[in-house]
Amino acid sequence: MDNAGLKKGYLELMDYQDNYPEIYEKEKEELLSIYKNRIAIIDHVGSTSIKGIMSKPIIDILVQTNNLEDFKNYTESNVEGEVYTVKKEPTMGGDYLIRKEEEGKVKAFIHVYQTGDIRGIRSIIFRDYLNSNEEERNRYNQLKIELCQDHKDDRKSYTYGKKEYIDNVIDKAIKEKTFAIIEIGSGNTKLHIYGSSNLLYEKVTTIQFKRNYKAEKKIINSDLEKLYQVIEKAQEYTPNVHIYGCSIFRTISEEELNEINDEIDKKFHLKIEVVTQEDEAQYTALGCYGDNDYKGIICIFIGGGGSTELVFVKDKQIIDKKYYGFGVVDITHKFESLKEDVPEVSLEEVLKYVDELIGDINTKADVMVLSGGDHIYWYKNAQYKLLDNNIYNAPNQKYILTIQMSDEYDKDTYVTSLDTIRNNSDNPEWFDGCRAMKAITNNISHKIGAKYIVPTSINMEDGIKNKLLN
Repeated sequence: MDNAGLKKGYLELMDYQDNYPEIYEKEKEELLSIYKNRIAIIDHVGSTSIKGIMSKPIIDILVQTNNLEDFKNYTESNVEGEVYTVKKEPTMGGDYLIRKEEEGKVKAFIHVYQTGDIRGIRSIIFRDYLNSNEEERNRYNQLKIELCQDHKDDRKSYTYGKKEYIDNVIDKAIKEKTFAIIEIGSGNTKLHIYGSSNLLYEKVTTIQFKRNYKAEKKIINSDLEKLYQVIEKAQEYTPNVHIYGCSIFRTISEEELNEINDEIDKKFHLKIEVVTQEDEAQYTALGCYGDNDYKGIICIFIGGGGSTELVFVKDKQIIDKKYYGFGVVDITHKFESLKEDVPEVSLEEVLKYVDELIGDINTKADVMVLSGGDHIYWYKNAQYKLLDNNIYNAPNQKYILTIQMSDEYDKDTYVTSLDTIRNNSDNPEWFDGCRAMKAITNNISHKIGAKYIVPTSINMEDGIKNKLLN
């Protein structure tokens, strides 16, 4: 039975109900059907998301959207009415708060933020911290009971009476439980924010370190300024920031690296830790096979701007490895038109060049897992269909392609409009290397005899995350 809902303006606390998660899921499905891709991330927050504490029987929902103005306009043109109403004035619920009412009762509050807004993420941090800390959970529960008794007829005072406690808990949780990983690659710099093991925020920023280093023979200031912006963004979320340099940072002189680290230390009290190619491969591979129950041989492809690695695994044991000193930046440097809307070069021409770089591969595998880049981001923006992975179970490897599907998509990549795909994304420059990546993965998949391709978003940071947590 749906027992959520409270008469507008009333203040009443109820015991935690076991079906709150189920009610949230129904509300979530309804919102996703209404807003579709306007919702980037959706979460259950507020007291009904914290097991065992009393709460108003109203479901709080956090929505993150990539375009807040478009979300507002769509709501006010197509959604707002008898069921959904907008509170236009800023509240503690955010800049944009939607109230859902049915049968004279408030059923849900939808708190809407731009994706990555720290104010929204703080509510997730609070939820996760209390769900993992019984003592703090009991303390919050008691505070709510006392405030409800003191302000039975004044919801606003009840709400603001909790604010100092909530802010203090969140600040403590951020200090104790959150951390950021910045992974600097040859063309993309990835930022991931974690609350314990839960991913809170991620962002890929295109910074062409390798390409510009080749042209200027040094790390240029404009690229470093972009990196500083990523670090500043990380420090908005957490003081615990870890920076790892790959690709070109392995080859610059110790003197240049020290100069860069001196400046980063001066600005942020941090430094770049350079990761060897072998360590990067080990970290990334661990993220792919650590919770994978496949019994056959898997080839883990680790693609980057300046390097390519293959790790062959059977029963969670590495049985073979191959490392190459080239990546997508080198291929796009050779064939510049790959970055254009429609390339002048064919897939067959690029495959011939890649084939010479790869050489022979003796170890074979039925499954090739794509990692080291956000391969799912590519397929989703290109709007290629992905199948559910029913070959094996792994929480971060949900999708699969047959080799025939993969070949068809790779061929299409070389004749379709890249600008159209860029327009579907929030990082158009990211797609500069996608055609080169498709040529590399296509060549390797056939050399190892792969029957299935598993695209993932697994990166080195998945292994580093486990290291930091432990």
